Amino acid sequence: EVISGLMGKGMPEDIARREIKAFVSYWTEPTKSGSKQRWETEPTFEISRRLATWFRNYDKFNKPNKGKIAFIS
Repeated sequence: EVISGLMGKGMPEDIARREIKAFVSYWTEPTKSGSKQRWETEPTFEISRRLATWFRNYDKFNKPNKGKIAFIS
C-alpha cells in the first residue's frame, strides 16, 4: 500500500522499495543494550508521520544531478 502510494506520487518502484527497506532498517536498529529498538526509545512514534518526514528529506540526502524531485509534500 505504501509503495503503491509512493508510485502514485511519481516515485519509481525500485526507489520506493529501497527507501522503505532503509526506513525499516533504521528504525528497527537495536539500542546499545539490545533491549529495545530505536523506535521504542522515541517519546512518540507515528509511522505515517515518520515516513512522511523520511521521504520529505529524500532530496536532501539523495541529491539528484538535475533538479529536485518532490514525492511527498
